[in-house]
Amino acid sequence: MCTIIILNHVTADLPLVIAANRDEIYARSATGPQVIQQRAGPTPQAIGGVDEALGGTWMGATEDGLFVGLTNQRTFQPPNRELRSRGQLVSQALRCGSVAAIHDFLETLEARQYNPFNLLYGDGRTLELARAGPEAALSIEPVPQGAHVLPNDRLDSDDFPKVQRAQTLLGDVDELGGLTWHELQQQLTLVLSDHERPPVDQIADPPAGSWLTKPLLAELQALCIHTEFYGTCSATIVGITPGRVDHYLFAAGSPCTEAFEDITSLLAE
Repeated sequence: MCTIIILNHVTADLPLVIAANRDEIYARSATGPQVIQQRAGPTPQAIGGVDEALGGTWMGATEDGLFVGLTNQRTFQPPNRELRSRGQLVSQALRCGSVAAIHDFLETLEARQYNPFNLLYGDGRTLELARAGPEAALSIEPVPQGAHVLPNDRLDSDDFPKVQRAQTLLGDVDELGGLTWHELQQQLTLVLSDHERPPVDQIADPPAGSWLTKPLLAELQALCIHTEFYGTCSATIVGITPGRVDHYLFAAGSPCTEAFEDITSLLAE
């Protein structure tokens, strides 16, 4: 599970701000952001983490301000390992180079070749969300202006207590819009580091045959997850204005313990 917090045209100086936790099985190897696409002619340089197990990335950006991020959709069953890696979608979208080109790419995508996913992409002007469920065809919709939370479900899902928790911690949108970058970074770090989770008796029963137990489902509703085998492995905060990435911060571990490092310069190498 991953959680992406979205500030879409909330702050005047940074039309797109993203704060996200990557939650994964600890044994699944990955490396932090690096150059994953070299600058060549009209193709911009791009950075992103690397999934060492299946390739691709969960999140990345190009030097000219295109952001792409992924969350899985919860299915209550293990993913189908015969399908293609969802992380490849992020890499392919970054290669497209623009929101319009990603939209066109997704229009022809055979989404059922992948396990269910949410793909978020934008450039500080436009922000879109593509969703592909286990049964429904792929859909693409614009993300409204404001503060939003994308869990492993629908945007701002009522079924995920962590969504309401994140929105509560974010506070008033107008107040967020008046924060300096340093203040905003501190506020987003606070949200990403939160460990509150609902009582087990408030968790709905999982479907019959699911490997997910109610106690585990409760643990997964923390924004910053810590279990014996699975948890928040890294975090990212990105600030974008049209045409460029102003800030790209990365914490190589749980944001409750690991400091964010500014790696924006990777885009200029």
